[in-house]
Amino acid sequence: MVRSKVAERVSQALLEDERTSDYAISVADDNGVITLTGEVNTAETREAAGTVAEAEEGVIEVINDLSVESEEGPMGGIRPDPFPTQSTTTR
Repeated sequence: MVRSKVAERVSQALLEDERTSDYAISVADDNGVITLTGEVNTAETREAAGTVAEAEEGVIEVINDLSVESEEGPMGGIRPDPFPTQSTTTR
């Protein structure tokens, strides 16, 4: 599959932007309709990726399918105890 010049420009712009350069963002082009996929850690980064893509020449529309993974991880910052202890209550 040949990658379009528009997708190449968007990918390069995402790599050069400090807000998005740390993320593996996939870019697909369907006649100027750009689809972004991958995972970022904040809603702000997701929005920035869409803004960067929209600014590139040849982009008609951006479908931002980036998912946002909490900075705290999938459990919202709750980390299971790797060595749980059983409570021993005597009565």
